[in-house]
Amino acid sequence: MAKGLVDILKLDSLVENISGYLENKLELLKIELKEDAADLAAKFTVVLIAAFLMFAFVIFLSLALGIILNLALESDYLGYLLVAATYLLVFILIIALKEKLGLEARVKKYLTRFIK
Repeated sequence: MAKGLVDILKLDSLVENISGYLENKLELLKIELKEDAADLAAKFTVVLIAAFLMFAFVIFLSLALGIILNLALESDYLGYLLVAATYLLVFILIIALKEKLGLEARVKKYLTRFIK
């Protein structure tokens, strides 16, 4: 009878150890997920700020180019129309050639590399 009691106590200890191990493993996983989420949020924030600054740069550069073209063409609006038409042409080319150039695959590859 005493031997059976010792076996039950050892089994109980084993269950407690496994339970403790699983709880610790779960806590570690939670911490790692929080760190990964924080890293991803930080990377996203940096990309968002960089994209905003690049957007502002392109806007101001486009305005400057439009003004220069307006002065050169002695027009109040033709320079802005030329700049807008250039952007429209680039947009159409990108849409038309996106599969031929493999743009979606390149963007996916870049984003995958960036996230890691």
